Amino acid sequence: MRQSRRHTASRIEFGSSVIVPFPVPGSDVGLVTALRAGHGDAVGVLCERHSGYLLRVAASILGPDESTTAVVAEALQRSLETLGQLEDPRVLRVWLVSRLAAVARQRLKARRRWRWFGLRWRSGTSCNGWSWSEQLLASYRVLERLNDDQRIVFCLAVVHSMGLADVATALGLSLFQVRSLLDRASESFSRHSQCEPSISVQKLRSA
Repeated sequence: MRQSRRHTASRIEFGSSVIVPFPVPGSDVGLVTALRAGHGDAVGVLCERHSGYLLRVAASILGPDESTTAVVAEALQRSLETLGQLEDPRVLRVWLVSRLAAVARQRLKARRRWRWFGLRWRSGTSCNGWSWSEQLLASYRVLERLNDDQRIVFCLAVVHSMGLADVATALGLSLFQVRSLLDRASESFSRHSQCEPSISVQKLRSA
């Protein structure tokens, strides 16, 4: 019986010396098991399955930033190095976001040392394959005024529309802390948006 050679490793059939290829399981639980077992194609499957999602999350936090792809790559590398810390493989995607948020936070701190960043972007700018409208650029000019904790919570919950429970899990915070940060972030965003008439929280959600 033929079996797919894509994403395969090997196992020895019980009572036989015949080596039979088997695919990386389709579930995240199976993927984590394959990663921990050293499955030859598991890392590739991890990237194929989750890198696109992580790129969208990173873009929602960082805005137009040429390093977005590098941030995701570093987050995936950290995830592989600390895989033993993942207690529940069923929440793999949220756990990956936790690693991504940590790397994105470092990027935000490094970027603040370059005060000119963001001021050079203009509407229609293409970055990592995305075109940024003036409305979105104005939104990220406002987000630059928030502290990192508020910004990350706001971007995950409002821009990326992640559930608050998942945001809390990803950031290692209580639900109360997430709601408090989100309330303060939304208030600050609304206040600073007064100098950017093209944007609002509702427009940012639908952009």
